[in-house]
Amino acid sequence: MSKLNDLVSELQNSFKAKTDQHQGHKYIQAEKDILDNEIQYFFGLVDSGVTLIWSSGKDKLYNYFNEPWLKFTGRNLEQEIGNGWMERIHPDDYECYFNTYTTAFEKHEKFDIDFRLHHASGEFRWIRVLGKPRYDNKSEFIGYIGHCFDINDRKITEELLIESEMRYRRLFESAKDGILILDAETGMILDVNPFLINLLGYTKEEFIQKAIWDIGIFNDILANKEKFLELQKNEYVRYEDLPLKTHFKCAINVEFVSNVYLVNGHKVIQCNIRDITRRKQTEEKLKYEQFLMRALIDSIPDHIYFKDCESRFIRINNAQAELFGLNDQAEAVGKTDFDFFSHEHAQNAFND
Repeated sequence: MSKLNDLVSELQNSFKAKTDQHQGHKYIQAEKDILDNEIQYFFGLVDSGVTLIWSSGKDKLYNYFNEPWLKFTGRNLEQEIGNGWMERIHPDDYECYFNTYTTAFEKHEKFDIDFRLHHASGEFRWIRVLGKPRYDNKSEFIGYIGHCFDINDRKITEELLIESEMRYRRLFESAKDGILILDAETGMILDVNPFLINLLGYTKEEFIQKAIWDIGIFNDILANKEKFLELQKNEYVRYEDLPLKTHFKCAINVEFVSNVYLVNGHKVIQCNIRDITRRKQTEEKLKYEQFLMRALIDSIPDHIYFKDCESRFIRINNAQAELFGLNDQAEAVGKTDFDFFSHEHAQNAFND
């Protein structure tokens, strides 16, 4: 027969004391009936809810588990009492729970801890234990009582959130674009990634908790509250080619894109700043080389032209334009030899 819960023992001891003090069979029977009803009511409460409850004695051994606990673990009381239930703790959590319980027990202190316990379904589920010391009516320590709650779904959600935040942080820290995070209401800079710090030559402290319009390098972007209010309204802004000056007065070209989104119900602005200086320099170099090539072609006295696969002119030089009697090279674009020569000559040219 299992041990009675210490709480029941307290009630029985109280009844015994009253029995010694009072005489009369009827009075004692009435008190006993009240006690039995209180015991039944107590067990009805602890067994009807979803809270998992255990108690332990002065010897640290567990002597009671309620019905929700037994249903959760899928085991009977005999298997759980003593330290039997602890063999169902996840191996990675066992030592932490044991040390927490033992330390609190020796000091008669409250404790709370999360750990994984083997569920009747065969999986481990996270539970939270709130344990506190118990005392009898003489204020003598008689053990512990624990209330446990299934927090598995919440724990998994928290872990997924942490994992998501870690992924975002890794992307944020390793991104090869500059990133600023602003408070959408105040314009205060909340975060800045390492790439932008290195790109602009400022320290993180020179960015954080300052309004973006107070940062001089952004004069052409969001340097005043009016432009910031426009971003707040539209929730998106894009500048494809903006000049910036770094802390070292070096001129760079950037692409600036900002958008607004919610984080925990609060609006923030993410500004992505891409350094396009090299691309800009390459484009300018390509334009210059194209200019030189056009100048060279136009200065050659030979007739030079380019056609597409349908034999339509797409580019001619000055010498060819003079041959066609054109004042502007562009007048030949899209035309064929049939527009400038006899049909026989044009057909031969087309066949070639």
